[in-house]
Amino acid sequence: FKDPFPLEESIRITFVTGAGKLARQKYDDGAQKAITNNLRELGYEEDHGGGIGTFKLQHDTGKNLKTVVVYPNVVGKATGSEED
Repeated sequence: FKDPFPLEESIRITFVTGAGKLARQKYDDGAQKAITNNLRELGYEEDHGGGIGTFKLQHDTGKNLKTVVVYPNVVGKATGSEED
């Protein structure tokens, strides 16, 4: 995550970091904090809207999962600057 991904389109990566009481024991209590602290050290910022170089925390109540969604930096072709 330190270096931009060599992609032309943005992507999102989802880490499952917790769950409701029926599956809570499957996840470490510090998983979310460990991921977000490392992302901050790499220059990522929390943004509820998402966007390149950001992350957001989500709680999917339908699946009863807590996740960290990361929108990593990407390097692709700049639009309008293609050369033949």
